[in-house]
Amino acid sequence: MQTTKSQTELIQRRPILSARQIAVTVIFGAIAAAFELLQITIPAGFLIHVLILAAFYPRVYRIQSTSRRLGAFLLLTAVALFFQYWWWIGLYSFVLKIIPLQAQLALQFGYAYWIYLIIYFVIPAIILAAVPKYVAPQWRWPWQKEKETETESQVS
Repeated sequence: MQTTKSQTELIQRRPILSARQIAVTVIFGAIAAAFELLQITIPAGFLIHVLILAAFYPRVYRIQSTSRRLGAFLLLTAVALFFQYWWWIGLYSFVLKIIPLQAQLALQFGYAYWIYLIIYFVIPAIILAAVPKYVAPQWRWPWQKEKETETESQVS
């Protein structure tokens, strides 16, 4: 058979995940499999917090003023924790029906929310203020273009 120029050529594309990211995913998958085998359940409520932080943290990181960056990080952490807590409230009050809604609201937002907000904010904020390059967002979402990630890394 003859090859013609009309045949499509293969175009090498840049992978979505690096080898390091795949290795980290495999490690977390192995840990999750071990927990499954040991019948230890880790609820998905924490995932809500992580996804909200991962989605908006690059915008917070690009803020030039340190005080505004820390304020935005506090606000982002508060919003992510707020949605995480509502997931727990929905799980325990409406799905499992273990704790009444009023008791959950008093327990979660009375003091627990504020304690965990301090815990989730203080150490990352110190690192973000002292050595921001150490906590630079280096991930890329599948819908994100390469130019956006390059400009984010150049800002840092």
